[in-house]
Amino acid sequence: MEFHRCDSIGLLRPGPWNLVEPDPEQCPVVPATEIDLLLIPGLAFTRAGGRLGRGGGFYDRYLSGIHPRAVKIGVCFKRQIFLFMPLDVHDIEMDLVITESEVNRFGE
Repeated sequence: MEFHRCDSIGLLRPGPWNLVEPDPEQCPVVPATEIDLLLIPGLAFTRAGGRLGRGGGFYDRYLSGIHPRAVKIGVCFKRQIFLFMPLDVHDIEMDLVITESEVNRFGE
């Protein structure tokens, strides 16, 4: 997984599964340690910042290499928030989880 700097919507191209993404030939890779804020999808989140992904571990591996100051924001619908779900030790917790109706902040 890598993220690219994209300064224009015109630099987006269809990628796998026909999702638009930055053209890697025109948009440079941004090192993980230089990213300050990440919006992170998930299948479910807990009210304590836990995140359940799709089981591939891509985000957890990527997030383990970011700068400690980077803010990790989980983005989902309110119906995807649970009081509890089983998490593994390698699961990276979010700093905030934002839904269409609330903001949950953790670790302060």
